[in-house]
Amino acid sequence: MWTDAGNKVGKLVNYCIDTTSGAVVAYLFTPNGWKGITNGTYILSPNGVITLGSQRIIVAEASIEDAQQYEEGLNKKIQHAKKFIHDDIVQGQEDFGVAVQNTQKAASGLKIKAHQAIEVAKEKLSDAAKKLQHRNKKASAEPENSLDKFEANSLEDRDSSEEIDRHLPFSDADSEIDTEETSFT
Repeated sequence: MWTDAGNKVGKLVNYCIDTTSGAVVAYLFTPNGWKGITNGTYILSPNGVITLGSQRIIVAEASIEDAQQYEEGLNKKIQHAKKFIHDDIVQGQEDFGVAVQNTQKAASGLKIKAHQAIEVAKEKLSDAAKKLQHRNKKASAEPENSLDKFEANSLEDRDSSEEIDRHLPFSDADSEIDTEETSFT
């Protein structure tokens, strides 16, 4: 494609046809060189075409300058990708910030619960220590009581045996003599 001023502007890549009449309603072209790849495809109105041949199309320079984009080129696609990536990064950072806050809240809650559990454990340990001290005091007092009881029982037993001895017809001395006389030599 060439302009009426003699400048090469691009290449015809396709056209749109009205199916009822068969007339061309638009021409699709890409700009020359890398611009065709980077800028995309544009629409050219049939009114902008001056001459149409098998090898060359000549168009009005003004119609090329006013052409609207039909399909995005690589530049736009890259811009969209950059925007998408940027938005995704921003969203990821926001999500990460929220996750950090939630983690901090959870850690704070766990710290409080751990502190409460420690306090409860201290109370239980203190109670257990008091009970153990009480048992030790009680256990250390019991042997003295047991010893006192043993001594009291011994005294009672001695008194009882003396009383029994008083009522027996023989004394200890008599029983020793009797045993000596009955033994065989």
